[in-house]
Amino acid sequence: ANFWRLVFATALLGVWAHSFGQGLDGVSFPLFLCSGIVGVGADFFLFQSYPLLGARLTLLIIQCGAALTGAAMEWLWQGTRLTG
Repeated sequence: ANFWRLVFATALLGVWAHSFGQGLDGVSFPLFLCSGIVGVGADFFLFQSYPLLGARLTLLIIQCGAALTGAAMEWLWQGTRLTG
């Protein structure tokens, strides 16, 4: 059911983007594409780890990793550093 929900949502968003927007010609399309790939990959690994680790430990690892990844990406992209 989750797979078909994602397929249906992707199809509807694609029709909307090509009908009312710029389709694949937008300036921010590469960023949105990378964001989608990272998001789908993260969800894939999240759901694969549920049976192995359990829900609580999996969510703890994902949430702590998201904060570290966000801080590292901001440091690499914008040059900001974490302070006290």
